[in-house]
Amino acid sequence: MQDITPSPQVASARILMVDDEPTNLRLADAMLRTAGYQNLVMVQDPRTALARYAEAPVDLIVLDLNMPELDGYALMDLFKALADPLIPPILVLTAQGSREHLLRALQAGARDFVSKPFDRIELLMRVRNLIEAQLAHRDLFMQRDELEERVVARTQELQDEMDRRQLAQQAQYSLLQEKEGLLHEVHHRVKNNLQVIVSLLRLEGNRNTDTGTTAVLHDMQGRIRAMALLHESLYRSGTTASLDLGAYLKLVATQSFRASAPGDGSIRLELALVTAPLSMDQASPCGLLVNELVSNALKHGFPKGLSGEVRVQLTADEGSGLLTLQVSDNGIGLPDDFELKRKHSLGLVLAGDLARQIGGKLALGPSPAAMFSVQFRPV
Repeated sequence: MQDITPSPQVASARILMVDDEPTNLRLADAMLRTAGYQNLVMVQDPRTALARYAEAPVDLIVLDLNMPELDGYALMDLFKALADPLIPPILVLTAQGSREHLLRALQAGARDFVSKPFDRIELLMRVRNLIEAQLAHRDLFMQRDELEERVVARTQELQDEMDRRQLAQQAQYSLLQEKEGLLHEVHHRVKNNLQVIVSLLRLEGNRNTDTGTTAVLHDMQGRIRAMALLHESLYRSGTTASLDLGAYLKLVATQSFRASAPGDGSIRLELALVTAPLSMDQASPCGLLVNELVSNALKHGFPKGLSGEVRVQLTADEGSGLLTLQVSDNGIGLPDDFELKRKHSLGLVLAGDLARQIGGKLALGPSPAAMFSVQFRPV
């Protein structure tokens, strides 16, 4: 025997039945109430069906097709015109079982059919199935609304968080811009101050008649100019973290060469410098090192009247990532007692210290050529 007992939730569903025959209404009412359905609305005049429908949510509409004044097809059109997203399913009661009538009813919005005279078991099973489907549809609809509300709320939360982060990023960017501007200004002012010191040393050197003192002052000017060029390079590059070592060493070597080389052009400066980004902490010792070695080559490598060249070279090993800085000349070469004199030369002692500052060691080329090199790793 078929189980037609509705669940408590189904049994409490509101059923609207429209039929102009009071006998059909009484029979359906008795069948449904006996099965457990209690929330029944029986309408004999189809013209009042919409008003009764609007009184409370309806879970199922049971509708006769052949009615005077307003037949079932027209009434279904009125229900459809309400555009209710939770419009209940319509169960049609009809004595006309032709294919034409059934297709017309489906097009009008009917969900299922029961033929007159209707069978009790069939009616109760179709009523239960349609109500269960409607209740499931309503639950899904409510869950969808709840989900949409949660999605909207979460989307707003994410948008608010993105707005807050964007404002924080804008504030950080503005602060960074301000700090970079201040650092650029610092580099510019330091460069200007160093140039003032160079000018003072030059004036003092011109005024002093002692040859040794004048030479010391001249060497100090070169070292300070190298440091000033570093700050000028950082200022002009627009960055504060690193600079192009090749471009910086070109400036340092050229300036050091012009300050110490004879003006007759007998000595040339050759540069072979690769592009290599380097931090300020390593670039500064490199610049001072090149200044010392170029000055030393011009001072000791070319006695008066001897021509030749001084070469500054920077190479990079892509495999190991190491940089090699080399300063050499083709002058008279190193003296036999060079190692002894090296310990008492401030410039060479300073060059060794500078090489260690950048993580390398000052090495000599094959004797007697004057070739100094240091290999180091950028950090």
